[in-house]
Amino acid sequence: MSARCVPMIHVPDVGTTVEWYRNVGFDVVETYGEGGEALSFAVMSYGGSQVMFNAGGHASAEERREVDLYAYTEHVDALYERLRARVDVVEGPHDTFYGMREVTIRDVNGFWLTFGETSAGALLMHGVAQADADMVSRALDRGGFAPERLSAALALAVTTGRSSAIIMMLEEAGAVPPPEVSPETLQQYVGAYAGKDGQSARVVWQDGGLRLFSDESPAVNLLPLDRTIFKALELEDATVTFELDGSRPTGLTLRHAGSEIYLPRST
Repeated sequence: MSARCVPMIHVPDVGTTVEWYRNVGFDVVETYGEGGEALSFAVMSYGGSQVMFNAGGHASAEERREVDLYAYTEHVDALYERLRARVDVVEGPHDTFYGMREVTIRDVNGFWLTFGETSAGALLMHGVAQADADMVSRALDRGGFAPERLSAALALAVTTGRSSAIIMMLEEAGAVPPPEVSPETLQQYVGAYAGKDGQSARVVWQDGGLRLFSDESPAVNLLPLDRTIFKALELEDATVTFELDGSRPTGLTLRHAGSEIYLPRST
């Protein structure tokens, strides 16, 4: 048997729990009784994963229990429409800053269960980065892209020399080339930026464009939306805005996942 780890959750009523999970898409692997028809233990599966439910747990009125379950799936929106009328919804379908589209519900015992799939935006950028035309096509079929997201994907496709088929798909979807900003202007932003609390970032000139290295995120390519505002290509909903004193950059603001960090220029 290959090594694996399976969570075990103690619940007040195993039979009721099994029925609830069966109704949201889990399958019963095996069950054990405890005198008569009552269940004392069950193993259930979702795709290639499993979860165990054991008797002896207690009910709780807390907003959130000690354990959450996260299920990777597909077609989150369709799943939500199928379940919404018969489950307790914590949060409806939404895109996260880490590239997932999720919906969270509360099970019969108060435990949170999140169903997640790669968001359309993350799927699009992964497809462009990997030169995977099929992935790009599947992302575009899901729709709902802001114009700047399509243009960011097009910029990445052009600058990394991706296939003409991908570039054509993006243009047909409404992507437009980013505004032209001269290399001389872009190179003014190259340097180190640091805050008083130890947070720092570096902007470098690499392969004909700007690249940001920071403590808060992986290295990202910066797409100019205008002279001072840049889209971080590899991150959902992230921008970098440079502050200028005349033509000299004096700092930058990184906005990502609802947070905002200002870093003065240090060199």
